[in-house]
Amino acid sequence: MMLRHRFSVGFVVGFAVRLAAVSGVPLGCLYLGGCGGVSDKSIQEVGGLELRRLVDDSKKKGNETSLVLIDPRHPDQFVKCHIPGAKNIRLADVPPDATVNREISKFDTIVVYGADAASAPARAMTKRLIAVDYSGVRLFVGGLEEWRALGGEVVETPPKP
Repeated sequence: MMLRHRFSVGFVVGFAVRLAAVSGVPLGCLYLGGCGGVSDKSIQEVGGLELRRLVDDSKKKGNETSLVLIDPRHPDQFVKCHIPGAKNIRLADVPPDATVNREISKFDTIVVYGADAASAPARAMTKRLIAVDYSGVRLFVGGLEEWRALGGEVVETPPKP
């Protein structure tokens, strides 16, 4: 005996979004064409102290192509507070079929960070960059929250009165 169910598109999409939220899949991968088969296992993470060392080393060496920081948060959030030298590149700016951009690929290490450890956009951006075939891509899981807790330097813009 075979049972047939008819589900509305809204039900199926809602179920997929809830399933993604529970399982930890970044919603950016669902909405923007996926992340090219890149799984969380493909992500190399960097801790706060290691990131601090990378930032310090890139300043000491004077090597402007050793490290780039990518912050995929909304531009309003980026302007309010970000790590010095970070580039605000959104997930939508790097479509799944993008080609490698020389302005980013020239860096030895690409570190993506978000607001905090729960930042789905940062994880999705990391996966997207790996899928597009950038090398040296790493995720700073603790994000801006951990960076600030470690006493890391930030650029802040005070709110307008």
